[in-house]
Amino acid sequence: MRKLTGAAICLAFLLSNAAVAQEKGKAKKASPKATAAAKNMGPYQGVTLSGGDPPPMQAPPAGVQYVTWPGFHADAAGSTIFLQLTGPVAYEQKRKKLKYFVTLMSTQVFLQNNLRPVLTQHFDNTPVKEFRLRQLKDGATRLEVTLSKKSAPTINTRTVGTFTYLVVSFPPLKK
Repeated sequence: MRKLTGAAICLAFLLSNAAVAQEKGKAKKASPKATAAAKNMGPYQGVTLSGGDPPPMQAPPAGVQYVTWPGFHADAAGSTIFLQLTGPVAYEQKRKKLKYFVTLMSTQVFLQNNLRPVLTQHFDNTPVKEFRLRQLKDGATRLEVTLSKKSAPTINTRTVGTFTYLVVSFPPLKK
Protein backbone atom coordinates (compact mmCIF):
# COMPACT_ATOMS: atom_id res chain seq x y z
CA MET A 1 0.00 0.00 0.00
CA ARG A 2 1.37 3.39 -0.91
CA LYS A 3 1.83 5.91 1.91
CA LEU A 4 0.08 9.24 1.42
CA THR A 5 1.35 12.70 2.12
CA GLY A 6 -0.57 15.03 4.43
CA ALA A 7 -1.67 17.16 1.47
CA ALA A 8 -3.01 14.10 -0.37
CA ILE A 9 -4.95 12.97 2.70
CA CYS A 10 -6.48 16.42 3.19
CA LEU A 11 -7.40 16.68 -0.50
CA ALA A 12 -8.99 13.22 -0.52
CA PHE A 13 -10.99 14.07 2.62
CA LEU A 14 -12.24 17.36 1.19
CA LEU A 15 -13.14 15.83 -2.17
CA SER A 16 -15.01 12.94 -0.54
CA ASN A 17 -17.00 15.31 1.69
CA ALA A 18 -17.83 17.56 -1.28
CA ALA A 19 -18.99 14.56 -3.32
CA VAL A 20 -21.21 13.30 -0.48
CA ALA A 21 -22.74 16.75 0.07
CA GLN A 22 -23.33 17.20 -3.66
CA GLU A 23 -24.85 13.75 -3.93
CA LYS A 24 -27.31 14.54 -1.15
CA GLY A 25 -28.15 17.88 -2.76
CA LYS A 26 -26.74 19.78 0.19
CA ALA A 27 -23.81 21.44 -1.54
CA LYS A 28 -24.05 25.18 -1.03
CA LYS A 29 -22.54 27.90 -3.13
CA ALA A 30 -20.24 30.29 -1.27
CA SER A 31 -21.80 33.68 -0.61
CA PRO A 32 -20.42 36.62 -2.61
CA LYS A 33 -19.12 38.15 0.67
CA ALA A 34 -17.21 34.98 1.59
CA THR A 35 -15.75 34.68 -1.90
CA ALA A 36 -14.60 38.33 -1.89
CA ALA A 37 -13.08 37.92 1.60
CA ALA A 38 -11.14 34.82 0.49
CA LYS A 39 -9.77 36.66 -2.57
CA ASN A 40 -8.60 39.58 -0.40
CA MET A 41 -6.81 37.28 2.05
CA GLY A 42 -4.70 35.52 -0.56
CA PRO A 43 -3.66 31.90 -0.24
CA TYR A 44 -3.60 30.58 3.31
CA GLN A 45 -0.06 29.66 4.30
CA GLY A 46 -0.84 27.91 7.58
CA VAL A 47 1.50 27.73 10.55
CA THR A 48 5.00 26.29 10.37
CA LEU A 49 7.99 26.27 12.69
CA SER A 50 9.24 29.40 10.94
CA GLY A 51 6.05 31.35 11.61
CA GLY A 52 2.84 31.57 9.67
CA ASP A 53 -0.73 32.72 10.02
CA PRO A 54 -2.28 32.01 13.42
CA PRO A 55 -5.99 32.63 13.87
CA PRO A 56 -6.93 36.18 14.90
CA MET A 57 -7.32 36.36 18.67
CA GLN A 58 -7.59 38.56 21.70
CA ALA A 59 -4.89 38.64 24.37
CA PRO A 60 -4.99 35.71 26.82
CA PRO A 61 -6.08 36.29 30.44
CA ALA A 62 -3.34 37.28 32.90
CA GLY A 63 -1.12 34.34 33.89
CA VAL A 64 -2.35 32.15 31.02
CA GLN A 65 -0.92 31.40 27.57
CA TYR A 66 -3.01 30.27 24.61
CA VAL A 67 -2.18 27.19 22.55
CA THR A 68 -3.03 28.67 19.15
CA TRP A 69 -2.01 25.86 16.79
CA PRO A 70 -0.97 22.18 16.87
CA GLY A 71 1.18 21.16 13.91
CA PHE A 72 2.98 18.12 12.53
CA HIS A 73 5.87 17.62 10.12
CA ALA A 74 7.57 14.41 8.95
CA ASP A 75 10.59 13.92 6.70
CA ALA A 76 13.71 11.73 6.38
CA ALA A 77 15.15 13.19 9.60
CA GLY A 78 12.14 12.05 11.68
CA SER A 79 8.94 13.76 12.74
CA THR A 80 7.95 16.75 14.81
CA ILE A 81 4.85 17.80 16.68
CA PHE A 82 4.84 21.51 17.36
CA LEU A 83 2.52 23.67 19.41
CA GLN A 84 2.33 27.40 18.76
CA LEU A 85 1.81 29.35 22.01
CA THR A 86 1.32 33.01 22.86
CA GLY A 87 4.26 32.83 25.29
CA PRO A 88 6.60 30.52 27.22
CA VAL A 89 5.08 27.88 29.54
CA ALA A 90 6.24 25.36 32.11
CA TYR A 91 5.65 21.73 31.12
CA GLU A 92 6.00 18.17 32.42
CA GLN A 93 6.48 15.02 30.36
CA LYS A 94 5.49 11.43 31.10
CA ARG A 95 5.55 8.12 29.22
CA LYS A 96 3.25 5.11 29.67
CA LYS A 97 3.94 2.18 27.28
CA LEU A 98 3.15 3.49 23.76
CA LYS A 99 1.66 6.76 25.02
CA TYR A 100 3.62 9.96 25.56
CA PHE A 101 2.20 12.96 27.45
CA VAL A 102 3.30 16.58 27.77
CA THR A 103 1.31 18.71 30.22
CA LEU A 104 1.51 22.47 29.63
CA MET A 105 0.81 24.49 32.78
CA SER A 106 -1.49 27.55 32.82
CA THR A 107 -2.65 27.20 29.22
CA GLN A 108 -5.89 27.23 27.26
CA VAL A 109 -6.53 25.88 23.79
CA PHE A 110 -7.68 28.93 21.85
CA LEU A 111 -9.94 27.18 19.29
CA GLN A 112 -12.08 24.14 20.12
CA ASN A 113 -11.25 22.72 16.68
CA ASN A 114 -7.65 22.28 17.88
CA LEU A 115 -8.87 19.63 20.35
CA ARG A 116 -9.56 17.18 17.52
CA PRO A 117 -7.14 14.27 17.05
CA VAL A 118 -4.48 14.63 14.35
CA LEU A 119 -4.02 11.28 12.58
CA THR A 120 -0.46 10.78 11.37
CA GLN A 121 -0.18 7.02 10.79
CA HIS A 122 -0.02 7.42 7.00
CA PHE A 123 3.12 9.56 7.09
CA ASP A 124 6.41 7.82 6.35
CA ASN A 125 9.22 7.55 8.86
CA THR A 126 7.32 8.42 12.05
CA PRO A 127 6.47 6.42 15.17
CA VAL A 128 3.57 8.83 15.83
CA LYS A 129 0.17 7.27 15.03
CA GLU A 130 -1.84 10.23 16.27
CA PHE A 131 -1.84 13.08 18.74
CA ARG A 132 -4.37 15.39 20.33
CA LEU A 133 -4.70 18.19 22.84
CA ARG A 134 -6.94 17.90 25.89
CA GLN A 135 -8.01 20.82 28.04
CA LEU A 136 -7.66 19.83 31.71
CA LYS A 137 -9.86 21.13 34.54
CA ASP A 138 -6.88 22.52 36.47
CA GLY A 139 -6.09 25.11 33.78
CA ALA A 140 -3.48 22.99 32.01
CA THR A 141 -3.44 21.47 28.52
CA ARG A 142 -2.19 17.95 27.82
CA LEU A 143 -0.60 16.83 24.57
CA GLU A 144 -1.34 13.10 24.20
CA VAL A 145 0.73 11.20 21.65
CA THR A 146 0.01 7.59 20.60
CA LEU A 147 3.04 5.78 19.19
CA SER A 148 3.30 2.73 16.93
CA LYS A 149 6.71 1.81 18.42
CA LYS A 150 8.72 2.90 21.43
CA SER A 151 10.52 6.14 20.72
CA ALA A 152 12.44 8.66 22.81
CA PRO A 153 11.46 12.19 21.78
CA THR A 154 13.33 15.37 22.58
CA ILE A 155 11.55 18.58 23.61
CA ASN A 156 12.71 22.11 23.09
CA THR A 157 11.18 25.55 22.76
CA ARG A 158 11.91 28.36 20.36
CA THR A 159 10.61 31.86 19.81
CA VAL A 160 9.61 33.09 16.36
CA GLY A 161 8.26 36.62 16.25
CA THR A 162 5.74 37.02 19.08
CA PHE A 163 5.08 33.28 19.44
CA THR A 164 6.74 30.49 21.40
CA TYR A 165 6.84 26.98 19.94
CA LEU A 166 7.02 23.81 22.01
CA VAL A 167 8.70 21.29 19.69
CA VAL A 168 8.52 17.53 20.32
CA SER A 169 10.88 15.72 17.91
CA PHE A 170 10.92 11.97 17.26
CA PRO A 171 13.80 10.13 15.56
CA PRO A 172 13.07 8.35 12.27
CA LEU A 173 11.81 4.78 12.35
CA LYS A 174 14.53 2.16 11.96
CA LYS A 175 13.79 -0.07 8.98
